[in-house]
Amino acid sequence: LPRLRSLLLNGNELIEVPPGLATHLPDLETLAIHDNMITALPPDLPFLANLTLLFAFNNSIAYVDPALRTLWPRLSLVDLSNNPSSCVRVADVQSSSTLQLQVACECAHTYVGTDACVP
Repeated sequence: LPRLRSLLLNGNELIEVPPGLATHLPDLETLAIHDNMITALPPDLPFLANLTLLFAFNNSIAYVDPALRTLWPRLSLVDLSNNPSSCVRVADVQSSSTLQLQVACECAHTYVGTDACVP
């Protein structure tokens, strides 16, 4: 499986992404983990050098670790919509002019300027 380019784990009632994606799937370009019950993005996502598409909508992701900001410049599309609180700082993704970020701040937060997701 090291040459696998697309991993579709959508609709499997997962609560987490299996660990070791970067180790076992170094050529991964597309990760579809939508329509599950995942609570956090995998911490090893930044180590997937070829990843360009991330579909993580319709999950239970309440927080996106700022450490994942190193990932944004390489991605062309990230869909985090329909999560309890898909609040990603706009400033964290500005370095990528080609990134399509689909986020619905369904929590009690709204983007203000480029610096914060505030109540």
